[in-house]
Amino acid sequence: MSYFERFPRPLLIGTGLLTFNSILLILWWIAFPSNVPSNGAQVFFILLWFGAAWGLLLGEGWIRIGLVALLIAFVWGLHNQPSFLAGLANINAADILSKLVALVAVVLFYLPTSREFFKSHREPAAE
Repeated sequence: MSYFERFPRPLLIGTGLLTFNSILLILWWIAFPSNVPSNGAQVFFILLWFGAAWGLLLGEGWIRIGLVALLIAFVWGLHNQPSFLAGLANINAADILSKLVALVAVVLFYLPTSREFFKSHREPAAE
């Protein structure tokens, strides 16, 4: 059994997507540095996506709730703009793509096989 065979496929795909988010934000930052409004926020989200992927592979299911909260906060921020489209216009393409990829990943983390994985890591091992 290889190392990755012990993880459910949706979990591997979802954590791969979150890692892709980190790489996407790094590449966007390098290619279009003037298009990144806040270097601190860029570093924060690069570390957030990578750290979330790592934590989820370790069985930390609570991270899923944090990602859902983050996506809700993003949509709420768009809702508070004068118009939804005006809010989207103020965000660079990498950030929008990043949020869409995270949404797909979160759905994968709530599929039955992923939920069973997190449940097995939450329960103490039987002796």
